[in-house]
Amino acid sequence: MNRATFSDDTTSGRWSTGLRGSRKVTVVARAEDPRGFDWLAAFKRDFLPDGAEAKSTTVLPIMEAQLRARDQVLRNVAGYAIIIVDLYGFRRRILGDIVDRLRPVIPPGLDPYDFVLQLPYPESNAHRFLRQMALRESVLGRLEWLLEWTANPLANETKKEGLEGLAFRQEVELTNRAPLEEMDNRQFADFLARVGAAIGDALSPERQADVLARCFEEQRFFVGGYFACQLLRVDVETDKTYDIGPAAVLRQLQEADNRIWQFVERQVDSGLEERVRRGVLHERVSHTELGLQAADIAAALASREYEFAPGDDEGARVGAVKRFFDRVLFNGRWV
Repeated sequence: MNRATFSDDTTSGRWSTGLRGSRKVTVVARAEDPRGFDWLAAFKRDFLPDGAEAKSTTVLPIMEAQLRARDQVLRNVAGYAIIIVDLYGFRRRILGDIVDRLRPVIPPGLDPYDFVLQLPYPESNAHRFLRQMALRESVLGRLEWLLEWTANPLANETKKEGLEGLAFRQEVELTNRAPLEEMDNRQFADFLARVGAAIGDALSPERQADVLARCFEEQRFFVGGYFACQLLRVDVETDKTYDIGPAAVLRQLQEADNRIWQFVERQVDSGLEERVRRGVLHERVSHTELGLQAADIAAALASREYEFAPGDDEGARVGAVKRFFDRVLFNGRWV
C-alpha cells in the first residue's frame, strides 16, 4: 500500500488586515497519518455536532476556548509539513535596492514594488523576469538543478580543467514554463505551494543525508541515476490528495507529476533494480476526507501565525509558524 498525503491551502488576509492585497501569502499544509486521522474523528465526536465537517473556521475558535481541544489539535498537527509561498517577500528581496534608490520619485500611496515593475524596460518584461527568477528559486527550480547536478557532480571541476567533453550536464525541466507565465499571482503561488507539498522533501537535508548514506554504503555515489531515483522515489510512490483548486493549477501540477515520473523511469534501469510504483495524484472535496480537513486546520493555523507576527521581518513570521510546526518550507527552502 502506498504512502498517502493530504494537502489543503489557504491565503493570508483571512485573519487580519496586515497581509491583504498584493501582500497575500499562500500557505499549504501537508497532512500524513498512518492511523487514518483517528485523532480528528475523536475531536469531531467530542467538540462538533454530528456530521459536521472539521473546518478551520470552526475548529480554531474551539481551540481558543477550550484548552483540551487546543492540546489535542496541536499535538497531532505538529509533524505536518507547512509550505509558505510569499511572492511579495520574494520581489521585495530582489527589488529592494532599486526601490531604495527610486524612493524619492515614487508617488505617495503607491506600492513601491508595483511602481518599479511598471517602469518601461527596453526589450524587457520585468514581470516575466521576476516570475522566472521566482520559479528558479522555488522547490521546482531547486529540484531541477539538483537532478542536473546528480547526473554529473564533477561537471564544474572537469570544465575548469579544460575537459569539456566530460563536463556535459543533462538539462532537467519538470514543467512547461509558458503556462506558468500566464497565471496570475494567486494561481502561480498555489502551484508552487502544491508542488512543494508534493516533492519538497527531496530538498530536505534529512532526505538527502539518507540517500547519500545509501549511495556510499552501496558504492554508487557517482551513479547519478541511482541518486536521483532514491531521492525522488518516496515522493513518486506517494498517493497525493489535494482539496479542489483552480483547474489551471491542477493541470500544471499533473504535468509536473508526469515529468517527474518520466524522469525516474528513464533513470531507473541504471539506478534501481526494484520497480518504482507510481502514486496517484488527485483532488477531492474536503468533506469526504478527514485528511483534507486536518490539512485545512493546519494551513489556517500556520497562516494566522504568519499574519499576526509583528513587523515585516520574514524571519519573525516564519519563526511564529515554527512554534507550532516542526517542518516549514519557505519560498523553496526548509527552515
